[in-house]
Amino acid sequence: MARRTLAGMFPEHFATVSNVKRVHADEYGWPDRLTFPDLLHMYRRNGLAAAAVNAFKSKTWQTVPVLRITGKDDDLTSTEKAVAAHLARVRFWQQFAEADARSIVGDYGGLVLRFSDDKNMNEPVNKAVGITKLFAAIPCWQHQLRPSEFDTDTTSETYGEPTMWEYAENATGSDGISAGPRRRFKVHPDRVVILSRDGTINDRSQLEAGYNAMLDAEKISGAGAEGFFKTAKNAPVISMEDGNGFEEMARGMGIDPSELTDKLNEVVKAWASGFDASLLLSKMKTEFPNITLPQPEEFWNICVMTFAASMRIPFKVLIGMITGERASTEDAKDWARTNEARRSGEIVPAIMTLIERFQETDTLPAGEWRVEWESLLDDGPDAMMARAKTMSEINTSEAGEVFDVTEIRRAAGHPAGLTAGDDEEDDDDE
Repeated sequence: MARRTLAGMFPEHFATVSNVKRVHADEYGWPDRLTFPDLLHMYRRNGLAAAAVNAFKSKTWQTVPVLRITGKDDDLTSTEKAVAAHLARVRFWQQFAEADARSIVGDYGGLVLRFSDDKNMNEPVNKAVGITKLFAAIPCWQHQLRPSEFDTDTTSETYGEPTMWEYAENATGSDGISAGPRRRFKVHPDRVVILSRDGTINDRSQLEAGYNAMLDAEKISGAGAEGFFKTAKNAPVISMEDGNGFEEMARGMGIDPSELTDKLNEVVKAWASGFDASLLLSKMKTEFPNITLPQPEEFWNICVMTFAASMRIPFKVLIGMITGERASTEDAKDWARTNEARRSGEIVPAIMTLIERFQETDTLPAGEWRVEWESLLDDGPDAMMARAKTMSEINTSEAGEVFDVTEIRRAAGHPAGLTAGDDEEDDDDE
């Protein structure tokens, strides 16, 4: 006996899960596959995408890191100062931050390093070039920087990694035309830094998960704007009970009946162009439709919340102030923790790879270099001073030194300074 199933009778509504998703994508206008130009266009033209990427960039790079080879509490050595000063001079960290932002939009972002080492870009960096020989760092979109050759030796430690890159100076993955050179040339891996969540070119764009939500938000805001525009425009609906009246009107105007519609449009347009114009239409009834628009904010907020969740950004942090209400303290702390984790899990490993690259080419001297970065979780100056004041008050109330001067100064965000023992030692030396 043949059995009928709902899936067989109504495949579009009771199909498998995968088919339902495919049908939904078709019905809702979502793309089945995303390309880099799609993502780049969304970043450049959609405020939500731009806000999310720029939020990560500005918070993660709220301060710039310092490359250290000495202890945390030690003063910067002359070598560390020289490295920091030169990197600041060539705006290295600003370009690194831009490459990081581009890695959020695409599957990865890149940084092309330029050295004055008298070598071609497709050759290894000359040894002992020194940090001062690094004169530029160029941030790249994934369509600008692509691997052209790979290590195919299965016994090699770098098996599967690119052994040569191709850099297209003017390729951005969009249809726009920008000024500048249009050269393509090979770049040696010594001169390339890749940024992504896993440090490879096999990552996925972070905008991809929330792409459909951004499209839906665009539809809602666009439809709302179009609806308000049409309501404000309020074009009249013209009707005539006598069906032969149109031919009579055309004869009276001395035109062919087929031209009547265009002529009426001109009359209505002239009337709508000024507040003091009158609309006179013989034997015709004019009505103005009353269009009632729903409030789109609730539906738009759902799309934006979905996108914010996909990017791990608190809603109020992404949007900013809403009806006079700023992001809460917990939102701010959660956002700081997210970016602090992003620093330690994504950015610092990329910088450590860069340090290893610099040491292999003697751009940095040998030693245990590390990244020192001001924490995003530290309190602001007011909170730090309040904590130091509380510690001093505790000392006073307890009639003893619960916290020493060094602890209080550090709580206030200042250097440790001299302790009482140091003062006594200096007096003895005199």
